[in-house]
Amino acid sequence: MNNAVLRSFPLLLVILLSACSHRPVAEPVAQLALATDAADGVLLRVTDSRGQEHPFTRTQLAALGLVGYTTPDPALKNRKVRYVGPLLSSVLRAAKVSQNSRLLLSAHDRYHTTLDLKPLADVPLMLALEGDGKALKLSDQGPVYLVFPYQAYRLDHNLYDAAWVWQLERVTVK
Repeated sequence: MNNAVLRSFPLLLVILLSACSHRPVAEPVAQLALATDAADGVLLRVTDSRGQEHPFTRTQLAALGLVGYTTPDPALKNRKVRYVGPLLSSVLRAAKVSQNSRLLLSAHDRYHTTLDLKPLADVPLMLALEGDGKALKLSDQGPVYLVFPYQAYRLDHNLYDAAWVWQLERVTVK
């Protein structure tokens, strides 16, 4: 081996090790934290393009598979929060809704906004049920909160900050 290759070996090693240690954006989570104060009953209703309603309880949402990631939250002055919940794509799949749909998102406080999923096809949007290990409640953005992985994707805050819908109760295909 020549000296140039030997001198660059430590740099190559650092690059390879950092590439191998890269964590995925959304990591699988086995279960929600035990929470006696978690909301019960139907938390979210998804209405498909035929007008059929698909209700989901906390248990049903968790059964779709949980992921977690830490991301800056624009509603909390970009404080980093570890959120856990199912992916929006998993919930839509369970309700037989196209992943390229345009959605009307409606919250408990009557806030609503639309979200076009087409440009977000590869972005793991989460319906968070927990924040920093605690069940989200109506008093703190829950019990369902649509969260974007701002830590890993360059998303336009002007477009998507308004779609971080807390107290999310209904998703309707437009």
